[in-house]
Amino acid sequence: MTTLDMPGLAAGPMGNWLAAVGALRMLSRADADAQLCWDGDIPVITTALPAPERDLADRIAFTPVITPWQSGGGWGPKDKASADRLASLASSRSPRLAAMRKAIAVADEIIRDHPGEDKGTLVLRLRNWLPDDALPWLSAAVPLKSCDGPGRAAVAGAPLAGTGGNDARWDISTTYHAAILALDPDREPGPRGETADPAVTRRRGWLDDLLAGTQYQPMEEVSSGPYWPDQTAAGLANPWALVFLAEGLCAFGSTGAPEIDGPAPWTSRAGTETAGEAAAGEAWLPMWDAPATCTEVSLLLGGPQPRWNGRAARTATQMYESLASGGWPRGVTGYARYALARRRGQGHVAVPLDVAVPLDIVTRESALPLMARLGVAECAEAAGVSESSWRSYVSRGQAPGVDGRDLKTGQPYWLAGTVRTYLATRPGQGSRTDLRQVPG
Repeated sequence: MTTLDMPGLAAGPMGNWLAAVGALRMLSRADADAQLCWDGDIPVITTALPAPERDLADRIAFTPVITPWQSGGGWGPKDKASADRLASLASSRSPRLAAMRKAIAVADEIIRDHPGEDKGTLVLRLRNWLPDDALPWLSAAVPLKSCDGPGRAAVAGAPLAGTGGNDARWDISTTYHAAILALDPDREPGPRGETADPAVTRRRGWLDDLLAGTQYQPMEEVSSGPYWPDQTAAGLANPWALVFLAEGLCAFGSTGAPEIDGPAPWTSRAGTETAGEAAAGEAWLPMWDAPATCTEVSLLLGGPQPRWNGRAARTATQMYESLASGGWPRGVTGYARYALARRRGQGHVAVPLDVAVPLDIVTRESALPLMARLGVAECAEAAGVSESSWRSYVSRGQAPGVDGRDLKTGQPYWLAGTVRTYLATRPGQGSRTDLRQVPG
């Protein structure tokens, strides 16, 4: 077995988490038994492939990711640059792009035969006719929701993938296409893996840089959108990061169950809005310390929302409470939490709030909290607010009304303690947190 450590994708920016899952998803097409886990905050892949970096760089096919329903996706009358990228992909002879070429051809035919169709109808038509390997992206970007009438469905939003696959004017699919073209998959190494071709050397160098956290190869002039805020400001990105990003988003739509009810999995309502800064919600991305295959990860990500008090957790406080009380799937031993905050006009930025690296966050055998109500005065004093303010926070769901305590020690859990949960989720208080350093 080969161990592929990826310190360059250590927990931090939301793009790193998505890219780590995307690397597993892409590698699993060559080794279905490849597994991913986190060693502390560093993602680690184990695989039977002797040289997984070379397989990723030179051999494994790319997932079809297209957005014909969006302006800017390449099919609109004003989509010059994105349409040129689609044409370049369609004319490529690389076997790695065979599925992409087929998906583009099917979309071309649908757009030609049904011009001017509304977004919802077009998405449903694409879902019926696109190749199967193009469907995970549709399920992740434009999932379906039930609507009036038997068997009827409409297009829903998915905060993790922006608004139907784009964030303001930044489109995930066309950026993905630009990254693939920068990698130049038509240029292949020699029969013995020679790297005399500078395009192959550059492609491999970018991958080594991304996985190791180095920057020997100059980055490409392309935006990384809301997922790597620092790089977005510079207008530069590693093409492999954008490829793995799209793959990671597809993992949320790989279960074959596109219909959603209630909140999208692993998201909650915003609990971190500050003055003048709206938010589309929060992302709570799970981490685990036991190796999991791509199939297992897809089932986890596409599964039901974490549960709290018998229903889906919908707020930051409820997400914390559900983790402490066993409402998260078994095996999840950490999380990375982000606020999808609106900045730069209508665009968003995934702001890291806090990261709990894979640990035994709550011993599952003792995760049945004794719910003991605390006095309003005691809570308000500990939180540093007035009693009336505390009552208001509880009534609006911004603070829990009960405290979780360990049955053996009587000590409050950090993640479920009434006051500590409030302090951890109030605006501006997110931090990178190692639970081993948290007192109590």
